[in-house]
This record gives sequence, structure tokens and C-alpha cells, in this order.
Amino acid sequence: MGKGPCLYVCPNKYLVNQVHREAEKFGIQHEVLLDERELPSSFQSSEKILITHAHKVFNGKSIFGIGNRSCKVGTIILDDAHTCIDVIKDSFTIKISRKTYNKLFDDIINLFEEDLREQGKGSFLDLKEEDYSTLMVVPYWAWYDKKSEVLSILSQYKDDSCIKYSWDLIKDSLEKYICFITGNRIEISPYSIDTKKFGLFTNSSHRILMSATTQDDAFFIKGLDFSVDAVKNPLINNNQIWSGEKMLILPQLVDDSLDQKLVVTRLMRAKHDGFGIVSIVPNTKKADYYSKQGGIITNSNNIFKEIDKLKKITEIDYLPSDYQTKVATVQIRDQTNWNDEITIDLGSMNDIQEGMAVCDSKGMVGVVSKVTEISSTVSLITSENPSNQIPVMVVNGDQVVYGLLENYSVNSQKLNITLLSNIDKLEKGAKVYTSGLGGDGKSPKGIYIGKAKKLVTQSDGTTMTLTVKMAAQFKDLSYVSVVKKVNGNEE
Repeated sequence: MGKGPCLYVCPNKYLVNQVHREAEKFGIQHEVLLDERELPSSFQSSEKILITHAHKVFNGKSIFGIGNRSCKVGTIILDDAHTCIDVIKDSFTIKISRKTYNKLFDDIINLFEEDLREQGKGSFLDLKEEDYSTLMVVPYWAWYDKKSEVLSILSQYKDDSCIKYSWDLIKDSLEKYICFITGNRIEISPYSIDTKKFGLFTNSSHRILMSATTQDDAFFIKGLDFSVDAVKNPLINNNQIWSGEKMLILPQLVDDSLDQKLVVTRLMRAKHDGFGIVSIVPNTKKADYYSKQGGIITNSNNIFKEIDKLKKITEIDYLPSDYQTKVATVQIRDQTNWNDEITIDLGSMNDIQEGMAVCDSKGMVGVVSKVTEISSTVSLITSENPSNQIPVMVVNGDQVVYGLLENYSVNSQKLNITLLSNIDKLEKGAKVYTSGLGGDGKSPKGIYIGKAKKLVTQSDGTTMTLTVKMAAQFKDLSYVSVVKKVNGNEE
């Protein structure tokens, strides 16, 4: 690969963890750098590959240094290169929100008020009225003439998050920038980026870009200083026969009646077993309609958390091997009956039936109690007054004892089970499962509920009850799985 340290750069923290797991699988010596503020010595001495994310490398406060202070790297690899390149471009850009930085926003507007008015008095008035759809550009001559004043204004906020990580990259070359203004945001970006600011990249002996798609090959030459030959002759696996196919359908070109709302509504209600649906929308306003249809809305703050939830719910390992699961999204969980029920986005058209068990990635959540064509109601096991008792079995060492799940105690946050036969001694680690007994509408056998915690003999001297700590996580039910036996014959 070459001499000197090797740096593997991913687009984000989530993919860093993914690459870390793959490296461990293949026994590759490596270190991971996420939020740490010091470079590992094993990376600097070329003993191990360092895996990190693009925002850690490409910013004005980079731990790897900038300009002449950049650390030396023998090889740098950009995984999902087109996304990493977007991070590089953004590192040279300042975005000022009117809502968050009102004074800074107004200072820049006031500085160029005369120049903007000359462009269009009406548009300038719209800007002042916070019309987000209006866009104006500061004339390049006005920007050049007043760059010192701009620099003075920006320097007052150089420690704020909107400027802090770009300041050292732009402060000496502001004349090479252009300023866009809308009613709610100002964006200051360069005509072309100066990657020499990131010496570890430009001075690296080997620069490797990995990507399935590239949006702008010319940028590799003009922006990243790659040779024309390197771009014309990429490294290709000639033995690869198939690399995936995609089909794009534009509904409104098929039929004028297929507008966005109709397509989204039908898509959200369509039967889709064995796969999920992801929609990418241009803005929050577009996303709101999906939310009203029961969709989970993600952003930069929660997307990786949601992906992890989906992975966990699709990798349930506590179920018997002859069970199938269907992943559902929780559409409704009302505050007035928070512990009693939820509504999920699967119904009879997805072959959901009353009595089916519902789980999360840890254990049982409840039982399907009502089914419509496109949704179902799930009665939770955390209800204090459940309409039905769930037959259960307690695996207590070598002993199996049967009972009925009666209710949930809010005070103790435990389930209460009435045993149908006695337990002499409660073993540590005794576990509770559904028994599958009880006729039609029962939960199938072997669904994990939780761990037995305390055995109590009631005042009559014969009845024994058991408290159980639930395995399922009820605080954040975004996704659940509906369980059914493969052959459909429940025990």
C-alpha cells in the first residue's frame, strides 16, 4: 500500500462502526477514531490502520491539522467517496440561520442593503419579510469591496458553531467566495475549494477513492488535483459480472392522476412482506405528509438510532426456529392509554390475525386484539386491567411450571403471574415464556417474556404468584414484530 500511516475515511460515524466490524471479522489491525481528541500512537507509527469519519478529518479545527501543520499520511482511502467529497465542500461553507443568529444575519443584510436594493427592491423587501423562497446573490464587486467589513462581522462569531469549523479555512481568502441570501438563511461558499488546506490528503503518496457512483468526475481533477489518467483509468474488478440494477419510475409520466399525495398514500398502505420502503424527500415540508400517514421521519440526529432499531427488530434470536416475523411500525400510542395498547401499520391485507403475539428485539410486547384492513390494535402486557389472561410457563431449572399472566403493576414495574402449581424454590435466572395453551386466540408457545424475580405465597396459603421483570423495552416502541408459526399450526 505504501509507506507511512494509513487512514480509512468513512462518510459518517455509523459507517465507521460498520467498517470496524468488518475489519475485526478479517483480522485487520486497526484503530477507531470517533470523538477522541488525540491520534492513536499505533496509527502514527504505521502499526495499525486508522478508521474515522470525514467530518473528523475535513474541518478547520481538524485533529489532523490543516495547511503546513497537517500530519503526514502515506495512504488515505475515502469510502463512499462522493459523500466524503460533499463533506469536503461543506467544510469551506458557512451557513447562517436567521432564527439562530438573528443579529449576525441582520448585520450582513444591512451591510449590502444598497447593493441588494439595486438588484430588486421587491425581492429585497421579501427578504426583510423572511420569505424563504426568495433568493438573492451579493454582487461580486460589492463582496470584494466590502470583504474587510464582512471579515470583521464574521470574526465576532468565529467561536460559534456556524463559523468555528470553517473560519481557519476561509479567513484569508474571503474574496474568492460568493454570498447567497434567502429570507431565513445566508450561505457563504467558495467558487472553488482549496484542498491544499488539508495537507494530509493532498500530500499523501496514495489517494484512493471508493464509490459505486460518482456525480462529478471533473471535480477529481479540478478540486482534488487528480491526474486525468487516474480518472480515465479507475481500478475495476474485471471478474465482477453483476453489480446491481435499478429501475426508476416517474408516476406522473405514466398517468397524470398519480400525484404525490396519491402515490404516498397508496405506497404507505401497500402490502409489503419481506422488505421495507424508504422515501427520500427534499425538505421537511414534504416529509410531514409521510408522518401523517404513519411514516417514521429521520434526520441527522436520529437516523442511525432508527437504523439500529430496525436491525435489532429484524435479527430477533430468542424465538423458536419455526416462527416467522413481520416488522411493523407503531402508528399510534396515545398518552391516555400508554400502557394499554398501540396501533401498528399491518392489517388483514398483511395476513395479520387476532391473537398473534407481538414482540420487540428483546421480548414479548403484547397480543393483537383487533384487526382492520390496513392496521391492527395490540393489547400490551403492561396493561393494569387486561381483557384476557395470557397462558405462560416458567422454566425454573429443570422444572416447568404453568401459570397465567394476570396484569402489570405500575408501582413495581413488574408483571404478576398466578401459578397453577407450586414452586418449591425459585432458581436464579428462571425465565418466563408463553405456553401456547388456551385454545383459539392464544399466543404461540415459546415467546420470551422476561425473568422471574420474586415468588409470593398468598394469604390463603395455597395460591402462589410470581413477579416478572419484562425483557421488552416499552419506553420507545417505534418498531415491533408480529409473530406466527411457519406452518400456521400453533401448539
